[in-house]
Amino acid sequence: MAMKRRGDAVGRFRPAVLTAHELVRSRLLEPVSDDNDLGAAHCTLIVGPAGFGKTTLLAQAYRLAQARGAPTVWLECNHHDSDPSQLLQSLYGAGSAAGADTTDPEFTTADFGRRAAELGTNVCICIDALEHVIATDAEPLIEHLLNC
Repeated sequence: MAMKRRGDAVGRFRPAVLTAHELVRSRLLEPVSDDNDLGAAHCTLIVGPAGFGKTTLLAQAYRLAQARGAPTVWLECNHHDSDPSQLLQSLYGAGSAAGADTTDPEFTTADFGRRAAELGTNVCICIDALEHVIATDAEPLIEHLLNC
């Protein structure tokens, strides 16, 4: 389960580096990464106590989606993302790191969702450390993003 954090600035927009001792939990990874029967967009929320491997599982789902050729976006939230405008900036930064066109952003979840969708079909958006956003003024933005 050991994962190394990157020291560079893009660490918020890419998951931690895979280590030789990382435990792949296929039983948990399968339902997180499989398409649903309808082929529709879906959201999977990974919840658990600190140290149980939530970030590791999410990073594995991210890497699996990339390996399958799906466009992938990664955002590791921090305490600044409790502010709605900062969360939108972070989302656009993550989208840009994934290759989305973020020139002249409207700074809305609908605009971000449209730009992420332009990356291709079956876009995988992984948002880690969402606890920094829950029960804050920024939480409704996540709800709006799910409806894009």
